[in-house]
Amino acid sequence: MDVTLTPLPMKEAISFFKEKVMLGPAEFRKLSDEARLKAFAVSGIAKGAELETVFTSLLKAMEQGTPLETFKKECAAIFEKRGWTGEAAWRVDNIFRTNIQTAYNVGRYSQMMKVTATRPYWMYDAVNDRRTRPAHKAMDGKIFPAGHPVWNIWYPPNGFRCRCGVTSLSEAQVKAGGLTVETADPTYGLVDITNPKTGITTPPFSLMPDPGFSYHPGKAYWGGIVEGALERAGGRLTLMPDLKGPADFKIPSAKNLKKLPPLPELLPNIAALKAEGLSNSKMDLFYRDQFQKAFGIKEGEESILKAPDGETVIISEKVIIGKGGRPKLTKGDRGQYIPLFFETASSPDEIWLTPMKSDDGKVILRRRQLKFWRGDDENVAGFAVMDFDRNVWTGVSVYDVQASQENPVDNENLLDGPNGYRRGVLLYRK
Repeated sequence: MDVTLTPLPMKEAISFFKEKVMLGPAEFRKLSDEARLKAFAVSGIAKGAELETVFTSLLKAMEQGTPLETFKKECAAIFEKRGWTGEAAWRVDNIFRTNIQTAYNVGRYSQMMKVTATRPYWMYDAVNDRRTRPAHKAMDGKIFPAGHPVWNIWYPPNGFRCRCGVTSLSEAQVKAGGLTVETADPTYGLVDITNPKTGITTPPFSLMPDPGFSYHPGKAYWGGIVEGALERAGGRLTLMPDLKGPADFKIPSAKNLKKLPPLPELLPNIAALKAEGLSNSKMDLFYRDQFQKAFGIKEGEESILKAPDGETVIISEKVIIGKGGRPKLTKGDRGQYIPLFFETASSPDEIWLTPMKSDDGKVILRRRQLKFWRGDDENVAGFAVMDFDRNVWTGVSVYDVQASQENPVDNENLLDGPNGYRRGVLLYRK
């Protein structure tokens, strides 16, 4: 019986690529290397139909396995317009190979992480032909545990058009092959490479990835960015002294803010859900489901929103998950405000960049997005503040006068006081 084997598309790679946000080159350059994983841009091509054509052709290559030549034909008019032909055709090859390889390796990371119990070792695998870069060749065949810090720097791709990969190995494979599992990180150490055919040895060089590729794309995409931001946000921060406020930017003070929108329609609060007979665990599930729907987030993953100042912000479900995996949305009756969280993230009234100082003396730039709503007398009845660390959402505060009649909120002092939320540099005002 003849058996026909048909290559299957890597669903993890396709999922990763589909979730990218299309940005112009200037917007893309503002992002950190890790955050760029969440975006798609091509230097020299502005946002619009042309960028969408390139994106669609790359996605087609991942879904259907179409080759580089097909990509060139589908986008020929765009590339010819910019002179990316002849000797400059390397630009096209770079766009294709770097995007395909990054998506593949991000997807591969997801797959390998699921089998670390049975395949706990990873081996760096370079192509080893004349185009292989010396640093990548020096890493070829090195084996480390799957969780070793070396992968935070050396997980491929490690440069533009890098063709390296990672292979997972079982304990039995390591023993059968007489392989050595290394524990010391070789990064930044001096190495040289000897050509087995010519015997020529390269001058010693520092072992490190190409500039801009010293990070783990798989780990960053699957939550590394968020984990780092949440860890940094866990410490105590204080405002830097003498920060500018509303008056310095010639905008109204809190007591004079007018033409404010009403409070978004909220979800049922805890009392209402209890009246419907929901247990604590079912309330957790209800609010978590509503949070995922509001932000378009799959369980345990992230979502990207475009803020009105042009920045992309990352919203992760990890922010709402407490110890033991339970959502923290019932604490302080926060769950009812999920629609307000979404409004504050996607359509804030103001955005401030606030320098803050940690206990160890480090200065951290905290991005703050504010959303106000009006009361019966047209003044501010309440407001929400979402904090971001490197564009990752790390926390939210809601001050609702109507929900705190016995203990009224001093909006004016909270917003405009010496330690108020409207301090720093005003980035955007609706």
